[in-house]
Amino acid sequence: MVLPAEIHDEIVDQLSGETGALKACALTCHQWARRAQSNLFRTITILTHVEHGRVLDMLEEHPRLGQLVRVLTFSKPKPDPASLDGAWPDLLLMMDRVEELNIGSVDLFTRGFFDINKGVRTYFSRIRILRLLGTHNFQCNDFLRLLAACRSLSELHLSDQIQITPPPDDGAMQRLGIPPATKSTLHGLTVPSASGSVTSCLLYHFPLHMSLRRLQPIVNDVAPSCSNNDSDILRVAAPVLEELVLRLTFHGPLYVILQSPVPFLQLRRLHLKDAGLEAKFVAYEYPTWMLTALTHISRWEMRANLREIVLSLPMPGTSVGPFVRRDRDVEPPALSFPFPWVQLDITMAKLAQDNEKLAFTVNIRDPSCKKTQAVPLTDPSFGRYRLRESRMQEVRPQALTVLVGPHWNALRSFGGELSDRPFAF
Repeated sequence: MVLPAEIHDEIVDQLSGETGALKACALTCHQWARRAQSNLFRTITILTHVEHGRVLDMLEEHPRLGQLVRVLTFSKPKPDPASLDGAWPDLLLMMDRVEELNIGSVDLFTRGFFDINKGVRTYFSRIRILRLLGTHNFQCNDFLRLLAACRSLSELHLSDQIQITPPPDDGAMQRLGIPPATKSTLHGLTVPSASGSVTSCLLYHFPLHMSLRRLQPIVNDVAPSCSNNDSDILRVAAPVLEELVLRLTFHGPLYVILQSPVPFLQLRRLHLKDAGLEAKFVAYEYPTWMLTALTHISRWEMRANLREIVLSLPMPGTSVGPFVRRDRDVEPPALSFPFPWVQLDITMAKLAQDNEKLAFTVNIRDPSCKKTQAVPLTDPSFGRYRLRESRMQEVRPQALTVLVGPHWNALRSFGGELSDRPFAF
């Protein structure tokens, strides 16, 4: 019996992530080799000069493998000058079908990649997702030329360590010779809150009032207000914004946003993440601020437009980062009391009854589990204070999804998601 080619491909695709099994498939037959290589080389990560050399040798010996790469991540472990600083454009040109590019702490402009007189030396027309991670210090014109080089850009992620030197005066933006990206549609944006120069460049370059659908401002300040930069982007993008992701340590910034006069006419998905999901941020053992956040949402006059609320938090009682106590404007963690699962459940049920189209997703990072899986809110693994009965599951059982997983990957999707493996970057 001869199986169709699509069945063979599906069999090999099911082994995605299993390097040993894929290598064995590549040695089985020509048809399996093609599909196995597509999975093996779909994602390339370069974090050391040794890995950089190996990838270069591989592409020089087998150039066609570069056509299989769709996700490329590169960085260097130390801030010292390295070969990758000047070699990355040529490396990327050898993988000219890359669609997702993650750039760590690399000096992107050491060898004149952009010529002020001639403009962009080359274009990366297939890149749809660009993430600038780690520390970067740009001149405004270099930053804009980098964006202009990615003609098909639809999602941009900027770390909170991005620094851009603004032009000397307001009219300098128009004199840079880089026209606004009138044909580009930036649908997803993750931007640091405190950087006014970044906001100015983005508002100049992209038609955010027409294209932006998903926004994630990086809020690191615990003051109960949003910066003017957040307000600028929210005010411009609010009429078309469909998804808002907030990574917080307390409910204050959400309250300010919900009370603002900006018209969230299309907002359908609100994702609230506790900062304890990521090690370098404040990690409260009990993220009770989410309960207060849901109360604010229940009083929001535009809540009827929402279709999904996502709550992402570490398992109460666990943390991966340092516990930092702040004396003002932050709800103190209830270390001596159980996490209020009952109140959270009842509040979700009230919101669901008020809006029959609203669904909830609860992501819980639990280092003790081995694999991401869906569980009921009454699952015994939640400990001695778990719910015995769930009002939400009784009222709207199809409107609640609870996922528990060992790791959180902030870059796997917009806003992040649970993962079975830690992110290697």
